Amino acid sequence: MTQIKFGHIIFYILLSFLFAASSFGEQPITKAIYTLPLKSPAFRNKSPGQISKYLKKCGINAVVHVPFDNSIINQLRKNGIKAYAELSMFCGSYYWDGHPESRPVLSDGSLAEMDGWYAGICPSQQWLINQKIKEAENIAREYPIDGLWLDFMRWPTKWEAKAPKIQYTCFCKSCLKRFQDETGIRIPEELKSTKEVSRWIYANHSENWYEWRSDIIVETAKKIRDAVTKYRKDAIIGIFLVPWREEDFDNAIYKVIGQDIEKLSKVIDVFSPMSYHLLCYKDTGWIISLTQWIKLRTDKQVWPIVQATDEPEKMSAEEYEKALKAGLAGGSTGVMTFTAEATLEDRNKWEIQKQIFVQIK
Repeated sequence: MTQIKFGHIIFYILLSFLFAASSFGEQPITKAIYTLPLKSPAFRNKSPGQISKYLKKCGINAVVHVPFDNSIINQLRKNGIKAYAELSMFCGSYYWDGHPESRPVLSDGSLAEMDGWYAGICPSQQWLINQKIKEAENIAREYPIDGLWLDFMRWPTKWEAKAPKIQYTCFCKSCLKRFQDETGIRIPEELKSTKEVSRWIYANHSENWYEWRSDIIVETAKKIRDAVTKYRKDAIIGIFLVPWREEDFDNAIYKVIGQDIEKLSKVIDVFSPMSYHLLCYKDTGWIISLTQWIKLRTDKQVWPIVQATDEPEKMSAEEYEKALKAGLAGGSTGVMTFTAEATLEDRNKWEIQKQIFVQIK
């Protein structure tokens, strides 16, 4: 037993070295900030050129969720800084108001409620998928972006908690119709209530249900990719992943969230696990293990996005340094900081980030 455990340790150490050697030796390391808060005192009254030169001086070579301003995007790229857009997919209570059919139906027949700030949207709504494809196409046509990150590309549940409220969704008319049409499975007509239908599906066709839900996410991601690359052939597509693995909440990453990273790797270039360790009540070593888990299952790049915000408690500059270094370990080929505004408000965090980024060539 001792030998087996020791062997596992050696195995993971070797994997880390192999990932590091291949990743850091063959391609540049992405050192990204998430958002560019133009109203921050650091950028206020400065030209796009001045902002870009300042970011470059701080070792930053990518901005994710870039402002839709061609003067800024062009100056970033002129200074060797990649400009990545973000597209928010299935989230927002405003959809509930204009399109009540988009509000997820839970397995007991009730409608999903707000969970703090979070309002999930049913991902099977074809009108919304079409709208998002059009948005992606417009972004790629109008702005010289280097790529696009998909956010809230998943089925509903707010995960940023120690014990998240798992939402078993969605059993709306659209989902039940698409599930039957696309799988050939027929729900017995005698089942009248949503609770009866959901119990029947989970009892008889749970695997088909999980697979169908994950396929919705993959197929939508592919359509977004096609829309972007229609205008930006070399654009990369990234996705923000819920930071769960199979052992978390009974494989909820697949059964509940519907993010199948093996399937997604066919259409996604970069995976960005949302490694917010304080929000998830984890230590910084957890960030490394998430990266390794994704690397073992895909052949794609991993750029973790690490927490700098003071949630649910104050994060020290020293703790942020540990998180940032963890985000650069485990075989990652880049890291993002969440958020640029948080690090700019705490200049100690910004200076630590600058030191780490400048040292990486």
